[in-house]
Amino acid sequence: MRREGNNIFLTLDEWQAAGLSYKTYENDRQRGYLQTANRACNGRGVEIIWQSIVKECRKLAIKGKLGDLEKKLLQNEIKRYIREDAELKTFFTDYELPDGQTLGEKDYKTAIKYYNNAILLKAIGVMLQSIKSEHKSKGNNI
Repeated sequence: MRREGNNIFLTLDEWQAAGLSYKTYENDRQRGYLQTANRACNGRGVEIIWQSIVKECRKLAIKGKLGDLEKKLLQNEIKRYIREDAELKTFFTDYELPDGQTLGEKDYKTAIKYYNNAILLKAIGVMLQSIKSEHKSKGNNI
């Protein structure tokens, strides 16, 4: 499964993993109930355009097996931008509380939770900046 522009592409393996047969795929394709992005040749598999699937029962079967595709792709996108940051980790573990103890000594779980939240926010910021620069390079306004 991948996203390109506004389209989500499913592989034939993902289609079959959802419990839908190859014969069902062939029938739907021939009747115009779905569209494919490419032919299966030169080592590439068929990719089905998610938005082109007409029959709601097919979409429900795929969602039942693979989950919400939009959320899954967004999670995968954010994962690309998450990076470890030693400086942030030391900041939260060495943060001095009013009683003189560091946050890492007093409550290590809370320090790690704050660190995880910080790197996630940093990743979201980098992702948004990347999206903005991509739009700008194409001459679009945001």
